[in-house]
Amino acid sequence: MDISEAINQLNELKYPYPTEAVRYVREHKDEAVPALMMNIQRQLDELPNESPSTLDTILSYYLLAEFRIKEALPLLLRPLRLDEKALDYVLGDIVFDGYGGIIASCADAADLPLIEAIVLDESVSKYARDAALTSLNVLYAEGDLSRDALAGVYRRLLDSLLKHDSDDDDEPFLLPSAVNNTANLHLDEFYDDAKAMFDKFGSSDFFGEWEDWLSKYNASASDAKAAYL
Repeated sequence: MDISEAINQLNELKYPYPTEAVRYVREHKDEAVPALMMNIQRQLDELPNESPSTLDTILSYYLLAEFRIKEALPLLLRPLRLDEKALDYVLGDIVFDGYGGIIASCADAADLPLIEAIVLDESVSKYARDAALTSLNVLYAEGDLSRDALAGVYRRLLDSLLKHDSDDDDEPFLLPSAVNNTANLHLDEFYDDAKAMFDKFGSSDFFGEWEDWLSKYNASASDAKAAYL
């Protein structure tokens, strides 16, 4: 096997799991990293693609995260600026479940401006903004980002979101996600913002229940960071 064959097997992403290809990449990290990055770059450069998503490069993202390749961060942020159709093609449900951790694995506090720019950009998909926000939660939980820095992002985000009825009238997502994060993270200074959201929008499937927010808010501080590790 060589690195080209290993990448091709990773891209097939079908049963059985490409164990040998993953092992080869791990054993040849220095050679593999540029190839993994080129693999992702290739897919992004070929967009738009009208065929159904196969998530064919997703293992490349996970391996770069496993290796904690800081130089990969700009490439990992690039999908978050795609429109929602292209974002779904590239990442699928990974954008909801796991992509924030992938970004955090290749980032540190010095990358806050790059990531915050996505969080606050109203032209970006709400799901992408939430993934970027989650990456900052993970950096904070891991001790790589200060509480003040994280709280500053939440202040700027919530000040923007609370000016509107919601981030999406039909399916609000980013506002309730951010407000619930403030409870999980024990960001005490956002109590009034949370109360304002529930007073304005009431309890619902989208926003949850005020009592649930209070329960998270009053949980032990050790549970706060553990939720993002």
